[in-house]
Amino acid sequence: MVRGERDYTQRVLATVNPASLMAGRVLILEDFESAVSHIDATTGSAALTSTDSEVWRGEASMKFDMTADITSGIAYTFPCITMGELAAEVLFHPKSGTLSAFTITFQVWDGTLRHVAACRIYYDGSNVLLQVNDDTASWKTITTLGSGVIFSAWHLFCFKFNLTTHEYGTLRFDSTYLKPSNQPYQTSSSTICPNGLVSVTGTRAVPPSATVIIDDLIITYEDL
Repeated sequence: MVRGERDYTQRVLATVNPASLMAGRVLILEDFESAVSHIDATTGSAALTSTDSEVWRGEASMKFDMTADITSGIAYTFPCITMGELAAEVLFHPKSGTLSAFTITFQVWDGTLRHVAACRIYYDGSNVLLQVNDDTASWKTITTLGSGVIFSAWHLFCFKFNLTTHEYGTLRFDSTYLKPSNQPYQTSSSTICPNGLVSVTGTRAVPPSATVIIDDLIITYEDL
């Protein structure tokens, strides 16, 4: 994992994903090639395992097992960013069972406000939707990606949001690119010491279990 390397992004993406939307300064680059002991689990540690059975790049990836818990995932802290654009990109592959949601959530405390921006790929039982969490903390559908379940294949998922305007930027799922017009995210008053947290989670649709594999998680920010 790489943290804080200035202008490292483009050199990394030349080998990770040349079609990436990411730019600016890298806060987190997680390729899951090393031991997973440094990763914070959003669920029990047994739900997270390193695997070489399916990888996007390299020799290892991370598997979320949603057997004991409906939701499984990972989280990372990062230094507080108070302006400009934050972005996340990850590759994920639903492997077994039915995945109902794959979600990236940012929380940023800047000493005055708590910013919450989240984007997810959601299966509603009939269609796959691209959704954002709006300023009322409700999920808002931006577009319908297709009918049926979230297909068992590698998917590229990316979204950006602007800490200055408090609005979402570009959203991407595979070849679908969208930029919602004037779509705010949630903010609330908070005097918690400045810091940032990003989580990536999978949620299963029905019992008894589901698994999803992720690889090459990148978090960046860019001064605008």
